[in-house]
Amino acid sequence: MQLPADGSCCRTCHTDTYQQWHETGHAGSNVQCTSCHVPHSQETRLSAEELCESCHREEAEHWVHHEAGVHCTDCHLATSTPSETTGDLRVMAGDVAPDHRFKLAVEACVDCHKESIHDRVFHEAAGHMEVSQLSEMNERARELAYELEDAKQANRSLRTMSVVSLGFGLGTGGVLGAIFVLVAGYIVQGRGRP
Repeated sequence: MQLPADGSCCRTCHTDTYQQWHETGHAGSNVQCTSCHVPHSQETRLSAEELCESCHREEAEHWVHHEAGVHCTDCHLATSTPSETTGDLRVMAGDVAPDHRFKLAVEACVDCHKESIHDRVFHEAAGHMEVSQLSEMNERARELAYELEDAKQANRSLRTMSVVSLGFGLGTGGVLGAIFVLVAGYIVQGRGRP
């Protein structure tokens, strides 16, 4: 039996990870699981940095982060909690699977920049914010990052639909114009006959 080369085979065991990937631009661009992973071992084909840069050269040039040794996956491949990925075999075995939605993990920013964020943003006139307030703001920042990514994907879809609609409109207009010219010619030609 020949196995399919796309991610549908991976979906059998890695249901949650497959669903996360399916919601991304990688799925829309036909970047399959095996484009990045070696089947069975689940290791990546290249190092994390090389793998991202092989397609995302311009985006990968966050020089300040790059010089500090921060890789794309440090921020864009956050670790899911077991409650978010209960269907994957790795989680069932006690291992935590990375989140394959590739959305920015706000915790990564806070982990590295907590002092500067605290000093610049979270000072109040009377003192420091409560931990619960900081946690709520952190969660809201994560939600906004997801919403921003969703809006970007919707914008890309709308641009594609606009081009398709324009092509359909021009094609329909051209056909109707040709029919009009033929009918007008037939009527004019018919009037010229005795």
